[in-house]
Formats: sequence, C-alpha cells, structure tokens
Amino acid sequence: MACPPDEALSAMAQLVASGVRELDAAIAGLEPGAHGTTSAAERAIKAARRMERVYRRAMGELLALDDLREVIARREIYRRGSRIADAVIDVAERVLYATVKEA
Repeated sequence: MACPPDEALSAMAQLVASGVRELDAAIAGLEPGAHGTTSAAERAIKAARRMERVYRRAMGELLALDDLREVIARREIYRRGSRIADAVIDVAERVLYATVKEA
C-alpha cells in the first residue's frame, strides 16, 4: 500500500495492544481462585472505546488529503483497526458474561 504509519495509526496500535493485554489478564483471572477478571475486562473495553475516538478523528482528517490513493489506503487501515477493537470488545464481554454466569 506504500502508506507509512501516522500518528493516528500509532495511537490505534497502542490502544489495541493495551486492550489485548487487559484481555490476557481477564482470561487469566478466569482460573479458580484468581481475581480481577471483571476489572481487566472493563479496562479492555475502555481501551477499545478510546480507539473508536481516535478512529473517528483520523477519518475526519482524511478529508483534508488530496491524494486519493493515500485516503483509500489509510481508510482501509483505520477500518481494520476499528474491527480489531470491536473484536476486543466482543471477547471482553464474553469474559464478563462467563464471570457473571460463574457467580
């Protein structure tokens, strides 16, 4: 695509990494006797929600670009990041459901 990372993509990648780390902690907390599952899952959801704000701001900034190829490439990269954030939310909600069901 010949589209180097920009500030928005960097922020999105950091938020995805943060969300996945929190998912890891939440899933580890599902073991008997472990604690912190719900708080870790909630932090994963918050990271994914923050990514949505970065995504919307980045998509708005694309309107100022003149190079159509760059706009299309960045839009696709941002959309993929947004889908990853949606997946983080889905997994975190499943962990929360499993925690509630177990109790």
